[in-house]
Order: sequence, then C-alpha cells, then structure tokens
Amino acid sequence: RRECLTKNVLVTLLINDQYGDGVCCNWGNGSFSVHYDGSQISTGNDFSNLRTLCLPPSQDHAPFSLDLTLDHTPVHTWWILYDSSSKTELLRSLTNYQQVKI
Repeated sequence: RRECLTKNVLVTLLINDQYGDGVCCNWGNGSFSVHYDGSQISTGNDFSNLRTLCLPPSQDHAPFSLDLTLDHTPVHTWWILYDSSSKTELLRSLTNYQQVKI
C-alpha cells in the first residue's frame, strides 16, 4: 500500500498476527517492509503477535509504503495506521486476508 501522509502528524503503524508467529517461519516465508519519507525504516517477519512502529512527523506530505508478504495463514494478519495524538484511523487493511488456492 502506498499513500502520502499528512504533514506534522505523528503516526503509529500496527501489524498484528493473531496466531503469534509474525508472518514467517512455521507457516511460510512472509515479510514486511516499511518506507517513509524516502527511507526504509523497518523490515522483518518474526515479531510474534504485534509489531508497532512510530513514524515521526514530516514537514511536508510524506510518502508512506507498506509492502507485506503474508505467510500461509493470511487470515491471522491485519494492519492499521493511525494518528498517535487523536487516535484517528488513517489507513487499514481492507479486511482479513484470505488464503486463495491457485
């Protein structure tokens, strides 16, 4: 997902895996990468239930991207991005992800 975030807003990104193994390892090889304001600020896959990232305010509308590759049980994973001060939701995963057989 790629968006531009409002300037001067401190935002928090939560990535949740209800199963508790992040998006990797026991059930596949998922991963995530977060880019914000031109820099990669976090990457990973093994975070148990919850990964929380605080993104600092920018002086301008800052580009934000979340690249998320899910494991074999995607229904356990969701994410949300919110304004840390007002607790207002800015972006979220559209729904719980579904496993699709090809």
